[in-house]
Amino acid sequence: MTTRRKIDIFAEREDRPLGLLSADDQYGLTFQYSHDADRNISLSLPHRNDGYRDVASRAFFGNLLPENNLRDLLLQRHRLDLTDIAGLLQQCGTDCIGALFFASSGVSPGRLTGNLADDYEALSEADLASIMRLLRHSQFPFGSCPVSLLPGSQPKIALTMLPDGRLARPKAGSAAPTTHILKVPRQGEEVLVDLEFLSMRLAGQVLDGPVADVDIVDAEDMCGLLVERFDRVIEDGIVHRIHQEDFCQALGLPGLLKYERHGTEERCFNADAIGHLLSQMDQPSTARRHLLQVTVFNLVMGNADNHAKNHAILHSEGTMYLAPFYDIVPSVSKLGVTRELSFRVGDAREAGELRRGDIPALARALGMEVEGGDCTDEAESAAAVIISRTLNGLESFQDESNQFFVRMIENRAAHISEAIDYPITKHR
Repeated sequence: MTTRRKIDIFAEREDRPLGLLSADDQYGLTFQYSHDADRNISLSLPHRNDGYRDVASRAFFGNLLPENNLRDLLLQRHRLDLTDIAGLLQQCGTDCIGALFFASSGVSPGRLTGNLADDYEALSEADLASIMRLLRHSQFPFGSCPVSLLPGSQPKIALTMLPDGRLARPKAGSAAPTTHILKVPRQGEEVLVDLEFLSMRLAGQVLDGPVADVDIVDAEDMCGLLVERFDRVIEDGIVHRIHQEDFCQALGLPGLLKYERHGTEERCFNADAIGHLLSQMDQPSTARRHLLQVTVFNLVMGNADNHAKNHAILHSEGTMYLAPFYDIVPSVSKLGVTRELSFRVGDAREAGELRRGDIPALARALGMEVEGGDCTDEAESAAAVIISRTLNGLESFQDESNQFFVRMIENRAAHISEAIDYPITKHR
């Protein structure tokens, strides 16, 4: 095999490349850390002298790319082969999820931060509405501005919020990082904006762990959900990057294996795999409690789509912790989405199958038992608190159009309460 591409990988505050991503003439990938690299880019790619071959490399770098139609549009625009991950990162890898920046080997990446005063151009309401209309029809608003790579299948675009509240795009040639993600549902799925907004706001009230900040954006006849990026931070008007990886990347799984049901015995996203990741956090007990809480909340809300790419880890200044929770929306509201859970809770493959002992089994798989004795009472009590908080917060859903979802939430809450044999009381 001959080498087709060589791409240097940089991170903010690093003068030299962290490593080299190479692609052969069949688009197979190899990743090699620089000899003086002082950080790992992933839990699945710890620093070592020999390189990582295609399977391990593709699992991490492929998960930086969008899915489905948006990915195809980018590949077509740059006249790239469908399997050319390195080529797409070479063309569009200036604003990825996390802190990594991709540049052709030997080419200086320049400044990796963004200056809010100089590096962005504000969008008018008409500009914003035009972008949202294209996204609604799964088309990408290329224009002359750089494209940010955003994983997932839902139409979305990365933007930056200026100090005056206006949304903006990076200027051409700036390679400046963005601060927000604008999600626009496909035509016919407009209800998802309100549902995700309400669900995420409710999650912020219910969960002890952090939740991504969201807002609704209107432009002319268009409506979308604006999500503040937690892999970015603004200091004195400068936008900085924070490194992030989703659970697929951390476990060395390709995006196709983001659900437990698609995995194999050797490569699988399940509760045991999650527990393994949580054990490596700087505060594992806190991470376990927060993951248990969000799992119960997803069960109550009817979100069976909490797959491995909808959970992430942040790496900052030598620490490692769970990223704020995101993409919480009743999946029953999405056409064609199965009721089967992304990963089993005990023996339950669906929320309706939940029985006594399943939530404590989940807690044990996450590692809670190692902190002293049997965790059954602790796990069921934690679940009861989340259910109570959720029911108390349903006032935000009281619009007439949402009553169907309110009833489903109440029914699921009743079922889970019965499964844990725990009386649900008002939580203050």
